[in-house]
Amino acid sequence: MADGNECGETETGPQLLRKLDITLPDSSWAPMVQIDVHPHEPWVLCTRTGCSLLQVWNYEDGTQVASGEVQERVGEAKFLMQRDWFVVQDYSRRRFDIYEMKSSNWQHVTRVEQSPDSASVYGSMAVHESLPYILTSNGSAVILLHWRQNWEEIQLGHHCEGVTAVAFHPIESGIFASSGYDYTIKIWDVDSMSIIRTFYTERRSIVKSIKFCGRFSKRSLMIAAHCANSTTPGVARVFDFRRGVCLAELTGHSAGFTSAFLHPRLPYLFSASGDGEIRVWSELDYHLVASYICESTFLTGIALCKNSDLLIVGGLETFSVMEVKGGRKTWVSETRMEEREKEAAHAKLDLETKIRNVVVGMELKRQSEIIDDLRAQHKEEERTQAERVVKLELAVSGLKAAVQSLEAEGTSVKDERAALLEKLERSELELKTKIRGVVSKMKLKCRSEIIDDLRTQHQEEMRAQAERVLALELVVNGLKAVVQTLEAEGTRMKDERAALLGKLEMSKLQCEKVIEEFRANHQPNEKAQKERQQPQGLGTEADKSETGAEELKTVVEKKLEMTMLRVEQLECERAELLKGLDKSDKRIENLESKMELAVEKLERSVLRSENLECERAELLEKLEKSDKRIEKLAQRFAEELSLQEPLREYSLREVQGATNNFDPENKRGIGSREGSCLYRGKLCDGTLVLVKKSGTLSCMQEMHPAKFKTEVVDILLTLQHPHLLTLLGVCYEGGCLVFEHTPNGSVKEWIGNVENPRTGLLPSHVRFRIMVEVARAVHFLHSSRLANGGPIILRAIKPENIFVDGNFVAKIGDVDQALLVPEKRVTQKSTKGSEDEGSNSTFLFLQANAQYVAPELWQSRVFDEKTDVYALGVTILEMLTGKFGSAIGVIQGAMEEEEDAAAFETALDHSAGAWDVELAKEVAKLGLRCVSLDRRNRPNMMEEGVGILPVLEGVALKVVVAEAAEVNEKL
Repeated sequence: MADGNECGETETGPQLLRKLDITLPDSSWAPMVQIDVHPHEPWVLCTRTGCSLLQVWNYEDGTQVASGEVQERVGEAKFLMQRDWFVVQDYSRRRFDIYEMKSSNWQHVTRVEQSPDSASVYGSMAVHESLPYILTSNGSAVILLHWRQNWEEIQLGHHCEGVTAVAFHPIESGIFASSGYDYTIKIWDVDSMSIIRTFYTERRSIVKSIKFCGRFSKRSLMIAAHCANSTTPGVARVFDFRRGVCLAELTGHSAGFTSAFLHPRLPYLFSASGDGEIRVWSELDYHLVASYICESTFLTGIALCKNSDLLIVGGLETFSVMEVKGGRKTWVSETRMEEREKEAAHAKLDLETKIRNVVVGMELKRQSEIIDDLRAQHKEEERTQAERVVKLELAVSGLKAAVQSLEAEGTSVKDERAALLEKLERSELELKTKIRGVVSKMKLKCRSEIIDDLRTQHQEEMRAQAERVLALELVVNGLKAVVQTLEAEGTRMKDERAALLGKLEMSKLQCEKVIEEFRANHQPNEKAQKERQQPQGLGTEADKSETGAEELKTVVEKKLEMTMLRVEQLECERAELLKGLDKSDKRIENLESKMELAVEKLERSVLRSENLECERAELLEKLEKSDKRIEKLAQRFAEELSLQEPLREYSLREVQGATNNFDPENKRGIGSREGSCLYRGKLCDGTLVLVKKSGTLSCMQEMHPAKFKTEVVDILLTLQHPHLLTLLGVCYEGGCLVFEHTPNGSVKEWIGNVENPRTGLLPSHVRFRIMVEVARAVHFLHSSRLANGGPIILRAIKPENIFVDGNFVAKIGDVDQALLVPEKRVTQKSTKGSEDEGSNSTFLFLQANAQYVAPELWQSRVFDEKTDVYALGVTILEMLTGKFGSAIGVIQGAMEEEEDAAAFETALDHSAGAWDVELAKEVAKLGLRCVSLDRRNRPNMMEEGVGILPVLEGVALKVVVAEAAEVNEKL
């Protein structure tokens, strides 16, 4: 009662006056009419469950707007945020279809459906009033469908059992509710992907519908209608989901509730039951104010018309339009309305801040993950290098220095990121530009070339390890051969020793035999004396025998002595051979242990290589997922920004005021068409812009504004890329386009404008980066498609049309000129007059840009991707040499003298500072391929290994690594 007392009024119940009744065509087997009200137009969509007929009626004058059948039987249908579109859920609840109203009939647009093998079906749906989202369920899961992005499905959470109802909040776009058969109502926050409140209902009390309050001051209120059953009557409960309390229970309907909602402008709650009764409840104390009985014996539901006090009531084969009269309609004062508008503005600002914080947080998290991955990767490289031989210790220290330089680079990136965040908070325009720049840099860092370099490095390591193992195997084989030789020699010596010992034994035996024979041949002394007593003749013979025996004994003793000496020598040689064998055995054992160590190292290297391959595959998969996630986030964020911030249309007076009536002093340069000029400007709010004015000969002056908007302005809005000039607005009256401001002018002003030189220099590493950024933008345009299916051919790639912002990020201009007359790529031949006019215009363009024109254009007049590649090649060579008009000849002459390195270095622009000559040669070779006279020899943009973009990105990455190493050395 507080609000009513403030205005000095007494509370009186409103009256429901029947304004219009419309009866639909007879359908006895499906008589119940389902209704949905358009969020902007005075239209009501009427369907019958199980029928394929849909009708749209004007509920203000009772006329039929459109009628027709769809492809399937309808289960549920609702209007979408787009004016003439609606979504249909089929009767089997297995698919959604979107239709567009065309000439009082329906045209199918798109579809998403469940797999035929899937056992689950979609549940009831809710459509967002301002965003392209459909909230529904799949079994017990609550899902969000983005119908503008190929029906991207986002699973938000689950109920323990199936879902019964879902609803979006009409004011807070990040809040929605769901109810389930587990007797719970859950309030969800999309930003945090979490549940912020859970309400528990009574057992066997199923929630049929959920509605949020559309009044800003009461935006925390929610009403849930429960079904009636045999033991529990129907009831509607009012909740404050912010405080987590149930404020009231509404009962009294004899039949179950069909719907209930809070009026967005009046302090009343409306409820309807299936028996045709509509009840009105006071919002102040929730008591019954009024009750009405409709003529229809059954109500399927009621809906409130937007921006009016009309109610649409659905029944059997009919629907009625009822007007809410009387009651406390002026209970909100003007002061209260102003406060609400302020609150709404604050809420919008909070939402934008929340979106920005979510995007920035995800980018910071992604950046931190990349840095952590790089650190872990280089730590693994350090461990691998530590296992190498002593010769590679210098290389290990170099890798450690590279890791430190990368950490220093990560710190500098964080500092730059902090500076960017400060700029992001200043204006929404800078916000969009910086986000695109960050996404582009993250993509550059995530390129597969880093992984390829790592794989090449480890392949080289494996090759070196294999060579070492092969060398060790050869040494071991040689040692084995030596050991075998020594063993053979030892065996031979043993055999010789055995033979000598045998000979010695035989000699001993012979000596003993000789001695025995000698003793046997001579008797003892007594016998000798007896013989001496014999006759003298016999004495002479005995003397001779004794003398021979003595001589034989002497000979035998000498041989025996020589044999013993030989035996001693053989014993010494045997001892020496045994020592040699011991040494050989020890050496063989050492070699075998070394070989085992080498084999173990080889096995560890192979295992490490396999682990690195697995880590590489995981990293590639992770990078691919991150790229997709970043692209989806950037695309979704850009789309939501485009929905919230429509393109601004400026008056001629505003544009003239911004450019000081197109003062020549504000002129920035001449576009690629005759009479087209760029002017610096400053809007009334202080925003710096570039205003492009087209002359009388421009096609913009010849086109109708509606056609110009469709074929040029709308396409420019879809071409969102960090390296294209962003379109901020248009002036149809003056034939002007308003672009973002680039404080550092064009590339030509930095490298070749002697009359008006820029302060400072454009270093070589910045030129390499600008080349990459321009190539990305050209590839993006070639990948985009016009209405006729062809790519966007820029035709005007030259330093004059490449602008640089405050951070020297490249921005290509003159894209609008490529869209104005796309049909002039080929000379017109419809009539003689049009042919002369098209040919003359093309000839003027070729003359104005002669040095950037591919040779075949002078005859064919056909512009395509290869002609853009030629112009890009000329621009690259001009950025290397700093010379315009002669860059091709200068580089060709320098490259022909391959042995003279100084000749090529002399050809480079010395105003850019020190050049990395090898990288410059790589870029120069690419530029010469681009300007080949034979168009078939010109490279493509994305051909693997040799394409323009892969080569330039590889060069830019090497420059970044070299700069980091140089900084680390200085530190």
